[in-house]
Amino acid sequence: ARGVPIINLINVDAGETVTAVISSAGFADKRYLAMATTHGEIKKVTIEQFASVRSSGLIAMDLEPEDELGFVSTIATTDELILITEQGSAARFKESVVPARSRAAGGVRSMRLRSGDRVAAMEVVEPNGQLLLVTSEGYAKRTPLNQFPAKGRGIQGMMAIRVSDRSGNVACARVVQGSEEAMVISSAGTVLRTPVSTVSVQGRPAHGVAFMSLRPGERVACVALLSASEEKED
Repeated sequence: ARGVPIINLINVDAGETVTAVISSAGFADKRYLAMATTHGEIKKVTIEQFASVRSSGLIAMDLEPEDELGFVSTIATTDELILITEQGSAARFKESVVPARSRAAGGVRSMRLRSGDRVAAMEVVEPNGQLLLVTSEGYAKRTPLNQFPAKGRGIQGMMAIRVSDRSGNVACARVVQGSEEAMVISSAGTVLRTPVSTVSVQGRPAHGVAFMSLRPGERVACVALLSASEEKED
């Protein structure tokens, strides 16, 4: 089925698209929303600032011209974030180096991007986790997060994956433990569901291996994860 138009649920301006969906059990704790743009800016906002949202919405971030809010994650103090770009660079840093700002404020530089590059993903680091990287042409790999040491904010980052014309750029990245199942969705609506453990573990400079077969003109759009408990319920 096609689903219902998002305009039936929330008021969005013409040309505006949904960036992220965040679930929350409440708004009274000390958590933050980390917000990152595709051009490399980031900030955090206390989640309590979104306790009352009008039907017309609230300003969440002041954006520079041509920039887009791309990624939003719920974080707590002591968390670390890792950002990955389309051209395969990654930067990992502690949440404490990201300033807390008001909803209407802009961000600060998360990482320095090469010409033509854009941020492709932002994830919260998990202990003993791995970074699952999937490219637009259906290549994938897992790399242990301990290969990405935490550095300062605003750096150019380190290589996370070697991209090429054959593999395409990074389409999405997710932090995994290896016990989950991955649902990879293409731009044409095709879904591949497979255990994350079937994706080979490779080092940072590796290219990845063919993971999903795509039709001409089709590309990987996103990856959703199912935990072990969700798999049992299925």
